[in-house]
Amino acid sequence: MNAALRFLAVAVLALALSFGAGGTRYAHGQTPDDDRVISGQVVNRTDGESAVPGLTVILHRDTAVGHDDEETVTDEEGQFCFEGMEFDPSIRYGVSVFYQGTFYGTDVDLGDGSPDPMLLIVYEATQDQNALTVSAASLLLTVPDEDNRTLWGLEIVKLRNSTDTAYVPGSDPMSRIRFGLPPGAVELQVHTTIRDAEMTQVDIGFALKASVPPGEFEVMYAYVFPYAGDRTNISKSFPYGADSVRILAPYGIGELQSVDLGASEIADVGGKPYQLIQASNVARGASISINILDLPAPSTSQRLRRSLGDIRFEYVAPAGLVLLMGLLVGLALLRRRGTGRRRARSNDGEEQSPPPTGKTGIE
Repeated sequence: MNAALRFLAVAVLALALSFGAGGTRYAHGQTPDDDRVISGQVVNRTDGESAVPGLTVILHRDTAVGHDDEETVTDEEGQFCFEGMEFDPSIRYGVSVFYQGTFYGTDVDLGDGSPDPMLLIVYEATQDQNALTVSAASLLLTVPDEDNRTLWGLEIVKLRNSTDTAYVPGSDPMSRIRFGLPPGAVELQVHTTIRDAEMTQVDIGFALKASVPPGEFEVMYAYVFPYAGDRTNISKSFPYGADSVRILAPYGIGELQSVDLGASEIADVGGKPYQLIQASNVARGASISINILDLPAPSTSQRLRRSLGDIRFEYVAPAGLVLLMGLLVGLALLRRRGTGRRRARSNDGEEQSPPPTGKTGIE
């Protein structure tokens, strides 16, 4: 799974670089030495796009070796300006503001000279979780590991804020954005497009401490979880509801079914057959129970190999030596007891023999 997420991160980075890698492009009549100007206005869209005065705007410069910031403050009209900037094609530029617990920002392309004045949009904060909904939730189960009796799961959740406010979690841990995991899940990996999200793992899953402005964001997470015998059960809860839910498993790994949604159907995904269970308009706070039956169990030889694999071989030699010494001591004691018994029998035989008569036996 680590490799999958690394591949995703590399793909996202390559995509970002492809959009920003315009080479050393310059507007007509400009040279790399010309100074640039970054300007714009900060407006509050919750309040009818009113100007936001007195707000700190940060200019970011990111290079391969470090990070540099410069600040200014918006005027009465919410306007800001950074002047006299020397352009360097190896530097990535961006501007951001922090308003009522949420960061808002954008990258800036200076390759074509000074950009047009920009509009930075901010929103009023809310702690009402009703601002959050899930537009789509998908769970993909993969081929099980028979030796270890584990399954690998990948979930993709599209979280949406369709209001004109930004959701900002409060001090209560339950106000964080929560996601459930199967019992015993390990090797959790999380990737999200929500900016500056902090992940905390809890007993029943994990939570994100993050502000969610209006828009749609993706949360992708993967994990490994155990199963006992030839079946397992997964209970999925939906604290924010879901417009659509999809559960997928490769055809042939077992029987996928749901007590709440019924049996699965066969769907073609990338030219391969998958078992599919789906639902629409899942209510907030609802739960769905998912069963996977007829999962493979390890054979006797596989269980034996696993047992041998669990042995700490650095302890084998000392343990064997102790066992050998115990056997030798035991054999020595048995031999000593045997010799004592033979001597006792021999002594008993001598005491019962007739006394000598004094004759030589030759007449």
